[in-house]
Amino acid sequence: MGTRRWMGHLALAALLALAACTSKHAPDGTSTSSPSLRAPTPAVSSPDPRAEVQAAVAAYTNLLNAFVVASNAGTDDKTELAKYATGSALDLLAGGLADNKAKGLHTQGTPGIDTPRVTNFGPASNPTSVSVTGCVDGTNWLLYKSNGQLADSGPNGRRRTGAQIDKTAGVWKVSSLAIQGVGTCPG
Repeated sequence: MGTRRWMGHLALAALLALAACTSKHAPDGTSTSSPSLRAPTPAVSSPDPRAEVQAAVAAYTNLLNAFVVASNAGTDDKTELAKYATGSALDLLAGGLADNKAKGLHTQGTPGIDTPRVTNFGPASNPTSVSVTGCVDGTNWLLYKSNGQLADSGPNGRRRTGAQIDKTAGVWKVSSLAIQGVGTCPG
């Protein structure tokens, strides 16, 4: 069943459940229950699958933005990256920052980051894993030496990206990240 169709069924089911729970008043002068000394049971809310997927996508986008800021600053501090990444994704980006810093390199400019496309998520009712693909355009984001000279005159352009984003202990983080070569993204 398609994701939109499934979401429509979920919304309809939630609406029907809410209608079934609507209180009905007893006619005047009659009592429907005796007083209770028990505290009311707190309502358990289900997470909104769409909001969860959006939160995962935000972690991916925030990670790329944090990497751009750190790379432009020429730092190898991975503190901001660690807010949005873990595992091999964090290792990959932190390693890139450390390599550039050791060589006295930094970036300047801003890459174009396309809105990522969700390719998979699960489980459907309470996602804890989301996969995305996207494109990053480095045409206006170049690598420079500490003396201000352009460090790399090789081809630059659009690269396809892919990421796995997982929710652990209530926090969405990119756990794996793939960045392909220039020209792998259309446009």
